[in-house]
Amino acid sequence: MRAFAQYLRIYGSTDTYVRWQNYYGSDVTWESAIWEFLPFSAEGIEAGDLQNEGSLVVVMPATTAVYETVLAALRQGLTIDIRTYEFDPRSNNTTPQATQLQIARYTAQVVNARRSLSQIELVLGGTLAPVGAQVPPRKFTSRLVGAPCRLQ
Repeated sequence: MRAFAQYLRIYGSTDTYVRWQNYYGSDVTWESAIWEFLPFSAEGIEAGDLQNEGSLVVVMPATTAVYETVLAALRQGLTIDIRTYEFDPRSNNTTPQATQLQIARYTAQVVNARRSLSQIELVLGGTLAPVGAQVPPRKFTSRLVGAPCRLQ
């Protein structure tokens, strides 16, 4: 029997804004940090089903706190790191296990977001094409290129 837990961290160059996990029904401590419970899904990472390895959609509940965090991530060009771990839930199903095995990792920026009444969908992008030269997709923000942003 195997179970999967995903850990999602939104961070900038110096600060971590949130740490969420989607398996344990309450907040847990892992890697010396508190990970809040949030029922999100980021499917396709462990199965290799990413569309040309170019983007990933993360679906989460449309609460006010989640919306404000997503908006900040989109506006400030913050980085999102999602890690998926596999473990046997029969030995301990209340806290992260030291023996859990990382089976997937995806690091990217929010390139788009959609909101409905019940959910928020984040579109993450940031991987490079396996062939040829490519610049990773980034949104130009005033923080990155100066204020006000001027394109010539």
